[in-house]
Amino acid sequence: MLEAIIFDMDGVLIDSESTHYPVLHELLAKYGYVYTQEHFLTYCGVPETDMWPQLLRTAGLNVSPEAMHQEHWRRYRRYLEIHGLPHFPGTAQLLSALRQSGYRLPWHPLLLPERLQNTWNSWVMHRILTA
Repeated sequence: MLEAIIFDMDGVLIDSESTHYPVLHELLAKYGYVYTQEHFLTYCGVPETDMWPQLLRTAGLNVSPEAMHQEHWRRYRRYLEIHGLPHFPGTAQLLSALRQSGYRLPWHPLLLPERLQNTWNSWVMHRILTA
């Protein structure tokens, strides 16, 4: 008998892909670079540690990849505060039904709330689990 169900959040429970494009588009526009949907699709799934150096070279921008990474996440958190958490249809109902049925919904140890206090991931997890 199943006793627990483990989910990866991004791409399974939440649809962050749909929210990153407008944030990146706005951020790069600040530097005069037109970030298109084609650019976005090129970098989908690429870790930001690899994406920022490549993208900044392509854009011809002399900006620190780390600074862009930090600014991107600051803007992304603000975007989510304004527009809400982009979860897939049925996510909240599924998690609620599983909890009500007695299933435990553990997460990867690095995603436990006590390790993520005051971070974006704990905010996301809280919003999903309390939906």
